[in-house]
Amino acid sequence: MGAPSEGEFPEDDDFLVADDLAKLAAKLEVAEPMRFGQLGNMTISYLWKKKGGSTRGKLRMGYTTKTSGALRHFSAVDAVIWLAADHLAGRNAREIEAWLYHEMLHLGWDEEGERVALMGHDFEGFAAEVERYGDVLPDAKAIAGAFRQLMMFDGEIEGEWEAV
Repeated sequence: MGAPSEGEFPEDDDFLVADDLAKLAAKLEVAEPMRFGQLGNMTISYLWKKKGGSTRGKLRMGYTTKTSGALRHFSAVDAVIWLAADHLAGRNAREIEAWLYHEMLHLGWDEEGERVALMGHDFEGFAAEVERYGDVLPDAKAIAGAFRQLMMFDGEIEGEWEAV
């Protein structure tokens, strides 16, 4: 799987329906039902965006939004996930899957389980603060275990990875 080229997009449209991403998302839901089981009750539109742009100096690789109002009425979907074709062009399947996985993690339900909700990141911070202070701050503490587990593998993960 690869990102579409700019020439594959309709002339006057920045978006392209991404059946390949929808199929990959379905496989991720099956592979991790505890993490993504709630997505099965949502209608999600998966798209490639021609140009992702940037936000605060970082490339915008993808985006997730819930729909409401007129958009929800005309699209008949609960949420939209898009990935940036220009930024992901030439990237391997693992990177594309990782970005899709990241965007999928933004979707959940509100506390009552009635409305689609956008979930924030587990960690909001800078590498420099972790380098200097470790897991002193709450957000760093929340992900410290994941980093410790990753360090135990010491590079083995990339060699053993297979697409979902």
